Amino acid sequence: MAGSGIVCTVWRLHDRAGLYRGCYTDPHSQQRVDDESYKFIVAVPQSTLDRLRDLLRQVCVDFAQKCIYLNIASQVEFIEATSHETNGSV
Repeated sequence: MAGSGIVCTVWRLHDRAGLYRGCYTDPHSQQRVDDESYKFIVAVPQSTLDRLRDLLRQVCVDFAQKCIYLNIASQVEFIEATSHETNGSV
């Protein structure tokens, strides 16, 4: 897998990650969704950011997520699986 080095870093830091409880309004159903999320803080070289984004797109599919919040140097991105990857599962 292209991001395997990144995966190792994330799993090593898992014990330090915090659980966050919150909610959001699903844009499709307009219903409130209560959610528990983990926050991971990882440091990666700028040259690997595209690999990190690819990994997060795959994680969206693997864990049936609509998107994953990514913050890089205070710039927010919402990473979504590409439509051909989801097959309607998210």
